Amino acid sequence: MRGAVGNESKIHSNVGELLDEEHYKSLRLMDFKSSIVEEEKFDSGRNLKTFFDNFNNDKFNNIAIVSGRKPSGACHFGHRMVVDTLVFFQKNGSQIFMPIADLEASLDEKIKDESVYIPIAADNLLDWGACGLNLDVAHVYLQSEEKRVTNIAYSVARELTFEKAIDIYGRDTIFDEFPFLFAALTQVGDIILPQHRDFSKKHSTMIAGPDQDGHMKMTMFLSGNRIKSEDENITSMPSAIYVSHVPGLSEDKASASNPEHTIYLGSMRTSYAKSETGKKLETITRIGLEERINESLSKVESHILSDEDKTRKCIASMQKLFPELGKPGDVVDFKSKISEFMKNHMERRKCVLEYALAKAYTEMTDSGRESSKEKINTCIKNNGLSLDLEQLAVSNNYNKASIYSTICEDVVIESPSFWNVPKSAIVPEEKKSVKTKWYNLIAQVSDSVVV
Repeated sequence: MRGAVGNESKIHSNVGELLDEEHYKSLRLMDFKSSIVEEEKFDSGRNLKTFFDNFNNDKFNNIAIVSGRKPSGACHFGHRMVVDTLVFFQKNGSQIFMPIADLEASLDEKIKDESVYIPIAADNLLDWGACGLNLDVAHVYLQSEEKRVTNIAYSVARELTFEKAIDIYGRDTIFDEFPFLFAALTQVGDIILPQHRDFSKKHSTMIAGPDQDGHMKMTMFLSGNRIKSEDENITSMPSAIYVSHVPGLSEDKASASNPEHTIYLGSMRTSYAKSETGKKLETITRIGLEERINESLSKVESHILSDEDKTRKCIASMQKLFPELGKPGDVVDFKSKISEFMKNHMERRKCVLEYALAKAYTEMTDSGRESSKEKINTCIKNNGLSLDLEQLAVSNNYNKASIYSTICEDVVIESPSFWNVPKSAIVPEEKKSVKTKWYNLIAQVSDSVVV
């Protein structure tokens, strides 16, 4: 399924309003710093005035940030750019709403069913958490379970016209991939969700790549009409801030549709087979750390041999976006730093995995623990985790001492140390109202997880 403004592998830029020096000046005043802001790496945005009016007047008391992920492939550096931006806002006090787009995945003809997209979602969650996003305090949800999203989508859909859909997404997309429109309307609901009366944020802002601009234009059009109708769940026209697209090792952007040009963060790999309707996801495999490092270095070497100048240019672009990958244009430094980064990322994935399994296990009923024990023990053994299920099994009566820890009898389960955020970033648990928590998804497929 194509992105909201065209081919998913194309690099888009400057599709909306450009952020100016005053915008960056406001963002630089926040306590937690980020190279994305310090070096002005945002691409563009929509309805920036409303966002910055709210931000300059009352910081994040009235604003929430939204960004989701369709579970269709492994996390790569393009996704990391988005997550790093979410971490920047969360650590400065913003609430984060993080939909896992299982409804959109179910419409994708390449993906079979939830037996495929749930393992992908679990792997993605480990990467988001490893990048520093506190999944506990964010509202991470499956679209299929967050009924407020679909209620909002149906509410705004009454304002939709066929002509407007074609104008935004293009005639080919609407006629060739009509179910795409259902996914688009659901994403509109995701973007507006923080304004629902249960969360009561006056404004919501989407963080994404500029290829999602079509969804934002649809959201602005539909929400604008509903505001006029005095819809109690829509109080302002949402905004968007677009991060720059990250190049792969070719001139296209990093994308699962170009696996040979893309450097991945996690362990999961997908392979596709031809079908009558195009491609069909055939297998999901997991690879260990050393193989992931070798895979990345092999891709770099292959591209250097094929076109050294172009590869150096692409690597330099990545290094400018991610300074920890070395001096721009220095391929030797890049190869060394990418290996170091992956080792550190794996250790952080391990922290998130241990925490997820411990939380899921302590909250299970006795019967649930028994049925999951073998699966979780397999994960512990395969990944060299220090988790002791016997200690955790002493009781399922646990106390949430704080958002950062859970106490089960005398066992304290600490969240990852790199997850500390201000209290204002916490989405109250009682308002989330979804059955499946982020750690449930990981525990559900834990026997196939590789950190």
